Amino acid sequence: MKKYITLMLSCICLTYFGCLIFLSFKQIYISDIFRAIFELFTIPFIILVLILIVFNFRKLYLEKWSIKSKHFISILVLFVTVALISVATILNI
Repeated sequence: MKKYITLMLSCICLTYFGCLIFLSFKQIYISDIFRAIFELFTIPFIILVLILIVFNFRKLYLEKWSIKSKHFISILVLFVTVALISVATILNI
C-alpha cells in the first residue's frame, strides 16, 4: 500500500476535481453544506496536486526517468487533472 500512495493520491485528486466539475456542469442541486465542504477542500487539493507533481518528478529523476515506474503514471494522472482544471476554468464551468 505504501508503494502506491502517490498514485492513489493522484487518482483521488482527479476523482475529486472530476466530481466537482460534473456537479457544476450538470447543475445538480446539492445542499449548501455539501457545497461549502467541497469548496473548503478545493484549495488543499490544488496544493496537493502541485506537491505531488514536484515529488513525483523528483522520484522519477532518482529512478533514471523510467517510463515503467509508478511515478510516471502518477505524473500522467496529475497532468490530466491539471488539464481538466484548466479547461473548466477557461470554459467557466
